[in-house]
Amino acid sequence: METLSSAQLRDVVSSELGLPVPDQLPDRELGGVEKAPELFAKEYFLYNLLRKVEPFSRKEEVPASVLRTSLKAFADAEHNCRVMNRCGRYYSVVDAKLNSLFTEASRLARVLISRWLSDFWPDWEEARFTGGASRLSSRRFSLPALKLAGFSEKGQLSITTPALPYYRYYRTGITAEDRGYTIVDDSRFDFVAKTAKTVRFIAMEPELNMLLQKAVGDTIRAALRKAGIDLNTQRLNQDLAYHGSVFRNLGTVDLSNASDTLSIELVRQYLPKRFLRYVLDLRTPYTSVGGKKHRLEKVASMGNGFIFELQSLIYAAFAHAMTLVVGGRECDIAIYGDDIIVSGCVVEPLMQFLEWHGFCPNLDKSYWGNDPFRESCGKHYFAGRDVTPVYVKGKLDNLPALFRLFNSLKRWEEQTGVRIPDTISLVLSYIPKRDRVLVPRSYSITAGLHFPAKGCVFPRTVYVRRYQRLVRKGRFMTEAQVDISSRLDDEVRYIDWLRNPPVALLPLEVWRHITYRPSHHGLPRERKSYRGVGSPEASSVWSSFEDWGEMA
Repeated sequence: METLSSAQLRDVVSSELGLPVPDQLPDRELGGVEKAPELFAKEYFLYNLLRKVEPFSRKEEVPASVLRTSLKAFADAEHNCRVMNRCGRYYSVVDAKLNSLFTEASRLARVLISRWLSDFWPDWEEARFTGGASRLSSRRFSLPALKLAGFSEKGQLSITTPALPYYRYYRTGITAEDRGYTIVDDSRFDFVAKTAKTVRFIAMEPELNMLLQKAVGDTIRAALRKAGIDLNTQRLNQDLAYHGSVFRNLGTVDLSNASDTLSIELVRQYLPKRFLRYVLDLRTPYTSVGGKKHRLEKVASMGNGFIFELQSLIYAAFAHAMTLVVGGRECDIAIYGDDIIVSGCVVEPLMQFLEWHGFCPNLDKSYWGNDPFRESCGKHYFAGRDVTPVYVKGKLDNLPALFRLFNSLKRWEEQTGVRIPDTISLVLSYIPKRDRVLVPRSYSITAGLHFPAKGCVFPRTVYVRRYQRLVRKGRFMTEAQVDISSRLDDEVRYIDWLRNPPVALLPLEVWRHITYRPSHHGLPRERKSYRGVGSPEASSVWSSFEDWGEMA
């Protein structure tokens, strides 16, 4: 298969849109007047298309300048946490009015956190492993089943000494033999690519610590959900971002290195003693950098099992407290990690309050006031128009990557109204004709070409029970998934979609001869007359499905 180069894709898109590729974030105004949404959508699309392409395929190829820049950001975050741990505040407030504002907001935040967490206790017996990489296992060998059996890539599972009492309580209801554990006091320092110019440093925590951290994180998540903050969905943040781009009454706040600037002293001040003990006992106090141990001033880096829920809890308390003090509307608040949305009048006081606690508001990605642009949880809006860009994050030399790009470009066309047929045709030309397979939109973005699409084939597929998936000409049509039950459900839906194809896929002469087409969702409970199938065949058609159960 030929590789679609990034330079060729960039040149075709730039030529078709009639604009040069900008080297910085496009301005939202042109000559003092707000830009047209279509023009901004084009410029924003060009700016972001290749911004996250990884110039390196292996970690050994990361340029020293990229690592140096990212390490400096990590060191700056550690400095902020060190100041907080020593002084209790990142800076002193001279203005008496602002000092009283912050004092009252701090008191309210402590009250809210105590109230939200008061009825919730971690269920250690229900703790669960995840498939993420850990201290002694790479991502490839991090299957939850292996961890549950007590295996890691390098032998036994690891745990810190303060976490042992919690692990013993977890083991009380387990009859399987304990294969033992290795006592450690540090995490494995690593990084993942963020953009073409930066990387994000993460901590690979000990396996058993992650197990227990996840139980604490699930408890905080449940408490926040009862308080009206659902971390299982991003829909509220995205809807409010759209609302703010239209009416300009809401602001979005973004933080730089959010989890890296959550200091130990901050959680001492705001968490109840019970949860503070969980956090301090289950965190890893050191991380190994270049063969040397470094004592962490922060609670934890990304990779910790409860850091996402913990920072969401802190930011939610700060947003609600500042809204009550300043006078905004609590119904305008939405929190998902470090994506914060509040009323417009609360944005600046909240940013000052966050900075007072050692956090770093990202002014380049925070939007409020009369700015027509809003961004939150992966959705980007300009004056009510969805301008969410398309990102190319790797080499375009395989089918999943090309499927992802093709479907993303089609979706961008629909949401912005800007047509790019030449670019889409270019991507399609690099997909072999035999692999241009149409799939329903409910399928994964990398499973095939989402219907409708021109120049594609409508495949003949059969369900092979041995492989538990759809097969065409010896090729697997669906992605390998862990959850077999959901995969079967998707494939039954796909078979029904093949048996009752959309009108656009049928030849006109065939469609004209169809006099009756049963309208039903999924498989009928009783036998029905199928199109083109006589009564003898109808029984065999139904019998082939009867042991699959009813399709939702």
